[in-house]
Amino acid sequence: MSADRTMLARWTSAIRRRMPARGGRGAPQHPGQIFVLGNQKAGTTAIAALLAECSDEPFVSDVLYTNKVRLRDVLADRPSLAELAEKHPESFAATVVKDNDFVFLYPQLAAQFPNARFLFVVRDPRQNVRSILNRLQIPGDLPELPQEEYDRLAKKLKGWHGIITGADFGESGGHYIDVLADRWIRAARTYLDSPEKMTLVRYEDFDADKRGFIERLARDLGLSVVNDISTSQDKQYQPRGDREVTPQDFFGANLERLERRCADLMPRFGYAPLTRLDG
Repeated sequence: MSADRTMLARWTSAIRRRMPARGGRGAPQHPGQIFVLGNQKAGTTAIAALLAECSDEPFVSDVLYTNKVRLRDVLADRPSLAELAEKHPESFAATVVKDNDFVFLYPQLAAQFPNARFLFVVRDPRQNVRSILNRLQIPGDLPELPQEEYDRLAKKLKGWHGIITGADFGESGGHYIDVLADRWIRAARTYLDSPEKMTLVRYEDFDADKRGFIERLARDLGLSVVNDISTSQDKQYQPRGDREVTPQDFFGANLERLERRCADLMPRFGYAPLTRLDG
């Protein structure tokens, strides 16, 4: 298990013990179930975990990974989401359920769990992509990603290899910044296609006042504020990237490439470009 998943597993073990007893196949979903959706490294883990802790509700994370299923397989119905939920009801039984890949399975989730509520977590694409590349120890300013980097990911981080190549969606690759930008766009469009059915959470608003934001979010969702998360709010649920580096320094010439790719959707979430995108 990777370091980030190990840290999360240690923290969630206590919450899992508060989960309802496992039912048989086809067990009903937990009342008031909340799915936390969002791109990888958008802050979904911290927000979901702190929401569960604040409200003293059960929490499960990384459903596909836990059950050794890849996003590309579920998109191809091998297995379908319905089959996965029937076979592993415990993975969907908590009040708060988080899996980054679920943002790309929203129609299936909404059909399978018609009474569920959905949070969509968005993060500035420059910081989101930077955080992904920090996690993979890949610079953001490369003209091209060397083949040996793809080989390294394929060998040691297969899940991330599917992300950085676009293979999760049956794509054959492209410039690594374009692929990661397109993933951000795909996630953003999931929300923009159904904004009335989701609660929008901007990572930057959460980061500015973590305890206050989570408590307000819990109340808005009809959950009780039970626990003070002050001692947990700054816990690193996944390895921290270099948030001090500026986008210009991290991406170099690739910053314009990233912003141009995401330019149509960035303003919809309050993100302004740093480079001139004329022409």
